[in-house]
Amino acid sequence: MPDGSIWLGLSSSGGGVNIINPATTQAAWLAPDVNKPETALPTVGVYGFALTKDNTVMIGTDRGLYRSDLMGRQVPRVALPPRDPTTAVTALLAVGDTLWL
Repeated sequence: MPDGSIWLGLSSSGGGVNIINPATTQAAWLAPDVNKPETALPTVGVYGFALTKDNTVMIGTDRGLYRSDLMGRQVPRVALPPRDPTTAVTALLAVGDTLWL
């Protein structure tokens, strides 16, 4: 990421994302919550990340596409009409204004 942080998607230990700052060795955790599927990560696999040009982190999971800011403060699920929002996103790439899934 631009700030040097490392984002690690977790598929075990309850899922979620670890955000590690290698300069300070501090870590933050984007915790999953099965009771809030629209605003929190699922407890299943996180497959990939893509950084958009506006510094939004797109997160591909076993239960759909999510987005976050670089601080990991909010994690809403992204609607992808006409697809089911819970369809797995296993690979993603941001190029300019386009997000490829």
